[in-house]
Amino acid sequence: ELMTIAAALSVQSPFLRVDPGSDPSQAREKFTSEEGDAFTLLNVYDEWIRVKAARESGKKWCQRHGIEEQRLYEMTRLKDQFAELLKTAGLLQADTLIQAKNRVARSNPDRSYKRKQIRKLQ
Repeated sequence: ELMTIAAALSVQSPFLRVDPGSDPSQAREKFTSEEGDAFTLLNVYDEWIRVKAARESGKKWCQRHGIEEQRLYEMTRLKDQFAELLKTAGLLQADTLIQAKNRVARSNPDRSYKRKQIRKLQ
């Protein structure tokens, strides 16, 4: 979760400008966290991962919620980079790498990229 939050705070906001009261505005309210924006972004990312894991259309989900999917992919790539840096420094344990590997595999649209990233995490 910490790598997700760090990645989320390192990219542009995934939220598109929408009119207050519009469908996307109301749909994204369920992600709002009392703990602040970082946890709201974590909630969005985690739900997007669940949607992708269920083999639903991430693009349609993002449109319904007023979210730019490209930013979520950028977060995934940054998390991979963070994991590699922490692994190299000896600060990341094997079970954490497996969790990161699973998230990368579920969230990136390019299959060859997925395989490459999974191999890097092993």
